[in-house]
Amino acid sequence: MVATDVMTTRWTNVVADAQRLISAARQLQTSCWWTVLHDIPRTGDCFSEARRVLKPGGRVVMLEPYDSPVSTR
Repeated sequence: MVATDVMTTRWTNVVADAQRLISAARQLQTSCWWTVLHDIPRTGDCFSEARRVLKPGGRVVMLEPYDSPVSTR
């Protein structure tokens, strides 16, 4: 497992941009995105990069926050 973020944190192994991943083509089996997509200006670039770095049959697993009038409670 390689944990990435756009800045150095205590939980990251690598600083990386989801629109330009550092992984080689067809290297990963699964790519987990946790609260990522809502911060990306060009979401299509993320999916293109995921397609590039995932092995055939690989998956993107996403967890995105739900923003609603009651979600801040």
